Amino acid sequence: MIVMPIVYVSDLERSSAFYERLGFRSTTTSRAGGWLELTSAGGILALHHADPLPRDLAARVELALVATAPLEEIVAAFAGRGVDVPIVDQPYGRTITLVDPDGLPITVNEHDQDL
Repeated sequence: MIVMPIVYVSDLERSSAFYERLGFRSTTTSRAGGWLELTSAGGILALHHADPLPRDLAARVELALVATAPLEEIVAAFAGRGVDVPIVDQPYGRTITLVDPDGLPITVNEHDQDL
């Protein structure tokens, strides 16, 4: 099985552009509109248009990604796409945190198996 988180968004095109700047690649759209799937190394992210977007949704969900390369390389790739974000040391390891256009927190974490 592959996990496919579904993120509800207010503007599908704007959100798709944001996630594509992070390195996701658009692969599937619905014929009727309102649904888009993006892929990244080993996973799928679905964007689903919701109008109106529930305001409390962003506070209940966080999208956490496991880094498949050193964070410095990821930060440099993001910067090349116009997304500047610092690396932060947390008790659970190093991480970067972004917020999508609808306020959804996104973290990219180095996977430390010796927590």
